[in-house]
This record gives sequence, C-alpha cells and structure tokens, in this order.
Amino acid sequence: MVLIFINKLSPRKQYIFKHIFKRLLEIPFEFTSNLSEFIAYEGPKLSYGKKSLGDEFFIWSYGLLNEVGIDDHEIEVHQWEELPIFFKAPDRSDLPFDIFSASFYLLTRYEEYLPQVKDDLGRFTASASIAAQHHFLDIPLLDLWIMKLGEELEKRFDITLPRKRDTQIITAIETASIFQYKNRAIVPVFHSLYESLSKLQVRKFLRQIGVHLRLVKDPYNVYDIVLRIYRESIAQLPKNLKYNRRILYLFHLGDYNYIDNGVSYRSKTYQELIKHIADYVEIGLRFSFANGEDKIAKEAERYESITNRPLSKT
Repeated sequence: MVLIFINKLSPRKQYIFKHIFKRLLEIPFEFTSNLSEFIAYEGPKLSYGKKSLGDEFFIWSYGLLNEVGIDDHEIEVHQWEELPIFFKAPDRSDLPFDIFSASFYLLTRYEEYLPQVKDDLGRFTASASIAAQHHFLDIPLLDLWIMKLGEELEKRFDITLPRKRDTQIITAIETASIFQYKNRAIVPVFHSLYESLSKLQVRKFLRQIGVHLRLVKDPYNVYDIVLRIYRESIAQLPKNLKYNRRILYLFHLGDYNYIDNGVSYRSKTYQELIKHIADYVEIGLRFSFANGEDKIAKEAERYESITNRPLSKT
C-alpha cells in the first residue's frame, strides 16, 4: 500500500488519485494529513504539496486540485523525455510536473468549461484544445504519463506493479440515418433534389434519382458488407481473443428535427434492419440532438419496443 500525504483532502484530489492509483496502476493507497503517521510509515509513501517532507517520493502541487470552480490557467507545454507536459514543477520534484493536476485538467475536459468560440451547434471544437494546438491530440497522453509514473514508483520502492491489462477493440458505428436518400419522406426528398440542382451538383442529383428509381444502391447501404468483413476477421482470431474484437451499432430513434433528419424510426425497413443487425453484433441507442430527460425515456422505450430487449448501451 502507498501512503499519500496531503495537507487537505478535496473532491478533486479524491477523484484523480482514485483514477490513477486504483483504476490505472491498481495500487492500494490511503490518504493521511497526519505528519507523525506519515513519517513513521515504513512502506512506500508519497507526498503531494509545495515542498517535500523528507526522503519520500515527492510530487510538487500546482494548486489546481485545491481550487473550487473554474478558472483560466495559462498552459505552457514542455517536454518530459518524449512526452509533452504542462504545469511544470519549478523546484525539486520526483516528476518534472504536477501529473495529478495535468491529468485532472485533461480527464475532466476542464478547458471546455472556459469562455470560448463555439461552433454552429454550440460545441467546443477540437482545434481549440491544447491537445490539438500542441500536437498530442492523437496519443493517449494521460495513460502514457501514468505508465511512466508507475515505472518511477517501481524503481524508487523496488516493487512490481501489475502490467497485464485486457484490451478490447470496439468499433462503434453511430447510425444517424440508415440511408442517405432511400426511404425518406416526400418533402425532404424534393428539397434535397432541388438543392442539388440549384447548386449544379449534377452527379449527386443523378445518384439521388438512381436510388429513388431503385437503379442504384443507396450509398449508406453497406450493412451486410460490414457484417461480412467482421465475421471473416473474427473467424481468423484465436478463440480466446474473439470477444476482444467487437462491433457496436448505435441507432437513432428520435423525432425528426433540423439536425436529426434521417429515415424515421417508424419505417418498417429501418426496424427490420435493426433486428437483422442485432442477430450478429451488439446494438444500442444513439440519443438525438438537444435531448432531455423526457426524450431520453421516450427513445429508450422505442428501442426496447423494436428490439424486444432491455437497453444497455447508449
């Protein structure tokens, strides 16, 4: 067990220490604010604050985890070997930055709560994030930090941490509409055709006409192809790995609106396709735009009525 000394326990500290030590490193730990107890402890121990207490493993605290509410922090990105870091430690610290504050900042999407320019739907854009601006959006940075923390703890305390973690690859397919052109209501069909003509998108117009006349396959109608590729890839895996490669289809069953304007959940073709796919892979519900508690309950009820099974994945 690792004994962790902090002056004052806060909900933020409880949250991030539990995530790092319990979920990721799988190390039992306890907090203490009793200095005598901490000094007398003979096992692995770590202190988190502004200065070290002795020869324990010490991590300097930036202070974010002591705050209440959201405040704007100036983020300066530095390098720790091959990894980007921020909240750099100015003084002695066994890690060159406050890994707990930085992990909390990323894990909670702290920056998304700050004043910002949003997109047309009122969302935070990925390009505005520090991860995009400093080119680490495509790496699991927090996990890599924690891996290195584990290595440092192993070296310092001569312990061996669990290494084996079962990994699953789940391909989640969000289905806003089962077809691009087919099975649409008459008004959206004519509106889409008019829009294609007015913008002189001749190829798109002809493709739409071809789908409606059943001369051409709808571009979104690739479900059997996906299922075939999935079954073939699963068949090549050893038996013990088959469950670690999964597909999850998430279907939209909400009411029609200017964002969710695909094929209606009332369509018999749509409902039969859902049941067909559910025979081969896992399925779930993709909630509609601008949802609320009443709509969520309604959409869940539709899902269970169509599939005859309880909703477990959204």
